[in-house]
Amino acid sequence: GAQNLDDMLAVSAQLDLMSPALRDVRSVHFCQTIKAFFKLTCSIANRFRSGHIARGKVPVFLARLTSTLKTLCASPCGFDGAENLRARLIDPKREYHRIFTFLHHEGVHPTNNHSEQSLRWLVIFRKLCFGTRTSAGSRSLSVLASLIVTGRRHGAHPLDITAALF
Repeated sequence: GAQNLDDMLAVSAQLDLMSPALRDVRSVHFCQTIKAFFKLTCSIANRFRSGHIARGKVPVFLARLTSTLKTLCASPCGFDGAENLRARLIDPKREYHRIFTFLHHEGVHPTNNHSEQSLRWLVIFRKLCFGTRTSAGSRSLSVLASLIVTGRRHGAHPLDITAALF
C-alpha cells in the first residue's frame, strides 16, 4: 500500500513536471484516481480499527476494493512510470495480494508511514554526511540506528538503552 502510494506520488510529480502538451491525460487521471483509492482504503482501515465496521465485514470490503482496483487498472497508461505502477498493482505475482493485508490481519496499518517516519532522520543524516566509507561503518551505523529507534519506541532515551546494553 504505502510503497504504491509513494510510487504513485512520484509518477504524479514526474507528470507535473512535463509540459501540458506532452502529458498523458490517461496517466494523470490514473494517478489521481489511485490516490483517491488509497485514501479510501486508509479511511476503511481506520473504521475497522475503531470498531465502526465489524471484522465480519472484511470479505465484503475485500471484494469491493479488489473489484475497484481492477477497474481502475483496466486501461493501459501512455506514460511509462504510470504504466509500470498500473501493471504492478494488478500483477498477482507482485503487490496485488499484499495491498489489502490490513484487512486480513488486525492491527496492520494500510501504510508503512510509521516506519518511514522513524527512518527519516537516518536518511537525512546519510545525505548530510554522504554515508559511511566502509562496510564496518555502515554496520555500526545500522546497529546504532536500530538502538535509537527501539529506544524511542519504548519511550526511553537512546543513551539509557545503550548504557543498559553495555
